Amino acid sequence: MTETRVTDTGAARVTDTGLILVTDAAPVVTDPLFVALGPRLDFIALGRIGMRANNLRPAIAAGGETRPVTFDFSLQLAPGVVVTSIDAMLAAVLWGDADATPDARWQGSAAIVASLRDGIAGHAVAQQFGNVPGASRYLLQCQATASDGSHPWLETELSSYVPGAGP
Repeated sequence: MTETRVTDTGAARVTDTGLILVTDAAPVVTDPLFVALGPRLDFIALGRIGMRANNLRPAIAAGGETRPVTFDFSLQLAPGVVVTSIDAMLAAVLWGDADATPDARWQGSAAIVASLRDGIAGHAVAQQFGNVPGASRYLLQCQATASDGSHPWLETELSSYVPGAGP
C-alpha cells in the first residue's frame, strides 16, 4: 500500500485502501469528517457494496462523548447517482458491557452529505454516535436508497472504553 500524505492546505487525501486523512490545519473541505488517524477524531466508514467498511478508531469514551460517523457510499454509486433517502441507521452490541438500547446511541438526525473521498454531494450519510454506557464493541450500519433505485448499505465497528478503567 502506498499511503497518500496530507498536504499543508488541509485538503483530504485518500489512500488506496480508502482511508481518508485530514490535517489539524483548517481543512479546505466543509464539515470535515475523518477516519481517526489524526487530530480530528471523527469517523468515516468507506467501503464497496457487499463489504464491511473499515473499523473506526480510536475508541470513544463512555459516559457522554459523541462523534460524527459518516457512511461514504461513493465507491458503491454509479456516476450521476446519489443517495436520496436514509432507510435505517442501526447499532448493535457485538461484545462487552450490556447496552439495552444501542440504537439510542445515534444522536440527532441523520443527514445526506458530500463525500470526502470524491467531494460529491449526496454520496454519504452522517450522524452523531455516542453517549455509550460502558466498554463495548458496536456494529454500526447505514442503509439508504439511491436515485437509481438501488439500496446501498455499509456497516462498520466502533469500540468504546470507560475512561480510567485500565486495561
